[in-house]
Amino acid sequence: PMLVIEGDLHPRFIPDSDFKNIRNGVGTSNDGSTAYFAISNEAVNFHDFATLFRDTLNLRNALYFDGKVSRMYDAASGRSDFGWQLGPIVGVLDPDG
Repeated sequence: PMLVIEGDLHPRFIPDSDFKNIRNGVGTSNDGSTAYFAISNEAVNFHDFATLFRDTLNLRNALYFDGKVSRMYDAASGRSDFGWQLGPIVGVLDPDG
C-alpha cells in the first residue's frame, strides 16, 4: 500500500500495532528529483515505518514494497542481508559511467 498519501499516513495504519516485520519502501522528493529508498534494520509496524518518510524525510508520498522479501545488498558498505536470496531488485545506474 501507499505509506504516505499527499502528506497523510495511510488511514488504516495503527500506531501501536504489533504486526511488525522488516519493511522497505520508497518516496520521492516533492519536486520529483530525488528518490529515497529505506529498509528497516528491525521489525517495525506500518505506522512507524511510514512516519520515517513523512516526518523525518519530509516526503508527501511514499510506497511500501514487500516486507517478506526485504533484503539489501550494498557492496560499498559490505551489507548483505541473508545471502543472495533477493526478491524484486531496484538498481541505480550511472548513465555516464
